[in-house]
Amino acid sequence: MEYRRNWAAANRTLRNANVTMPLNHEDDDLFELSPHTSPLRNSDNESDLEQDEPSPKCARTSPQPSLPLHDDVDSDVIERNDGSSSNSEDVNVNDDSLCEGTNGHPDLPACARTLLHTSRSISIQKKSGMEYVYFPLAAQLLHHFKRYPAETVRGMDTLEISLNVDGLPLFKSSSTNLWPVLCAIVNVKPIIVFPVVLTCGSSKPKDLEFLEELINDLDNILKDGVQDGDRVLSVSLRCVVCDAPARALVKGTKLCSGYFGCDKCAQKGLWVGRVTYPQIKNVELRTDASFRQQVNEEHHHCVSPFCNLPVDVVKKFPIDYMHQLCLGVMRKLILAWMRGKRDVRMSAGHVEAVSKKLVELKPFVPTVFARKPRGLAESDRWKATEFSVASSILVSPALAQSHKDYAKQLMEYFVEQGKLLYGDEFLVYNVHSMIHLADVVGEFGSLDACSSFPFENYMQKLKRLVRSGRNPIAQIAKRMSEYSGTVEDTRQCFPVG
Repeated sequence: MEYRRNWAAANRTLRNANVTMPLNHEDDDLFELSPHTSPLRNSDNESDLEQDEPSPKCARTSPQPSLPLHDDVDSDVIERNDGSSSNSEDVNVNDDSLCEGTNGHPDLPACARTLLHTSRSISIQKKSGMEYVYFPLAAQLLHHFKRYPAETVRGMDTLEISLNVDGLPLFKSSSTNLWPVLCAIVNVKPIIVFPVVLTCGSSKPKDLEFLEELINDLDNILKDGVQDGDRVLSVSLRCVVCDAPARALVKGTKLCSGYFGCDKCAQKGLWVGRVTYPQIKNVELRTDASFRQQVNEEHHHCVSPFCNLPVDVVKKFPIDYMHQLCLGVMRKLILAWMRGKRDVRMSAGHVEAVSKKLVELKPFVPTVFARKPRGLAESDRWKATEFSVASSILVSPALAQSHKDYAKQLMEYFVEQGKLLYGDEFLVYNVHSMIHLADVVGEFGSLDACSSFPFENYMQKLKRLVRSGRNPIAQIAKRMSEYSGTVEDTRQCFPVG
């Protein structure tokens, strides 16, 4: 949203400048918009950069006092920050009178596309039944690594990255989905998230061809590193974070609703109105070797491209506690307490009392918490952070390693008691996966070190880059080219991980 505001404000400035000469690239650094600019109201009538019809002539009605360009742009943004819609149409520059009012800067471009270095053509391919765009991984890593202050990365010789694959519906009234592959540099704070693959279509990818180009690049980068001037930065893969359906897709395995759907153990599920996993202790764990050899054939659909990488394809795909613990188990519990069977359901009076207590806590919750408490009546709209209070040991980097064995015992006890309280049908895949969370912490340090929270936040940024249903993948790709040009979106950074 901040990017769209800055883009709209810059475009209005250019339309009112009305100049004829192209942009001098020596002045690129002068076009940073003021961080104090107040928010613009979003307009549904904003057109995308693909439109090329000329717009009516615009000129300032009176000359303005000469200001430095940076101050001029800032003042114009503030002056015109009225929520009016903007477009990217070219200004008609055939009339010499349009040069009036350029405020001493005849080198301003006539179009926002020149200022923002917008790509005029995007190479869109067809892969996995989807439209496909690939951003070379090595170039992306170097570009975003150089965004960090020099003192932050001085002496660093290793980049640790995480990947994320997930689906994102773009429109409420359409089946169009975006399936990006996101990458994050996770051993530097704040974490920076960026896309390396974009796929778009009416359903999920029909095969794993859309991963092949990325996997080939990643294989070379893991072996040879990336060249940064006169030094080579080695690269390691921390993890591939996905929710359960996406993880099954990219690993080429059965869905979690299948009898052999657990990707951490080889336990066969039991049908109790749904597939459940009744065994809690002494389960047979999967290993990298058993996965590659497909010892449990019922678990596999195909060979995953990730098997071509020199990584552990079991441990490098952690359980994502955001989806499986917060949005899975905790939401399931709250809904059971509110709307479940009579022997476990709270009365209406108890629900109201709990809601009242939650709302009363609201003034005392500090700003470090992402969301304030809400009543149980709104639990259907709760976000993952509102469900995340019940796993404090495994989330805390200070407690996770020293107390992970105790946390594992607590999780096993929770699953056992859940079966007694809520019945055999309670032990679905999400609940079963709780017994594996402590093993994930043993590998990565804490649950936040391998969660999808930063990626989910960035997915919403991608969605906001789409302004219409016409060629959405090209719209996103063009906006990404602008990010790497004169406009830098520092809000892509996340302080967690």
